[in-house]
Amino acid sequence: MPRLLRRLPIYVAMFCAGGISPGGIAAYEHKPDFDDYRKLGSVIEKYSHNKENNTYGVTLRVRENGVRALADGKVVSSGRLRGYGRYVIVDHGEGWHSLYSHLARIDTAKGREVKRGTVIGLARHKRLFLVVSYRGNPINPSEVMSARIYSEHLTAAND
Repeated sequence: MPRLLRRLPIYVAMFCAGGISPGGIAAYEHKPDFDDYRKLGSVIEKYSHNKENNTYGVTLRVRENGVRALADGKVVSSGRLRGYGRYVIVDHGEGWHSLYSHLARIDTAKGREVKRGTVIGLARHKRLFLVVSYRGNPINPSEVMSARIYSEHLTAAND
């Protein structure tokens, strides 16, 4: 493991290390009931799996400053890191995590249980970097939205 990653908190290093996406919604076991991340705001930069500069997430322009948890879970890490600014990582259980970074303020603490939709911080300049991972592998958040949400979105797009 590169020296930089050894110095980071384990949960942050897990997101930076990257990996191969298992691919396909059927491949994910025990998936939490994730909310549609697009409710947080419009996508500025789509999901990319760029090993060169370690961008494994989605950048959003949020509609409101409050950043909300995508699913129920427990805050396992929060703080400030170079390149991420203020961040929060939520453990959703069964190997699922979400990372919210570039926050202006953190409104939660390590060890706190959060429910889906709970405000965990405020976005800085109305921008948010979001990463969802399964067993340490960053994945496209679109792949983990519940089938109900995904079909509602497709139906609305076709109308």
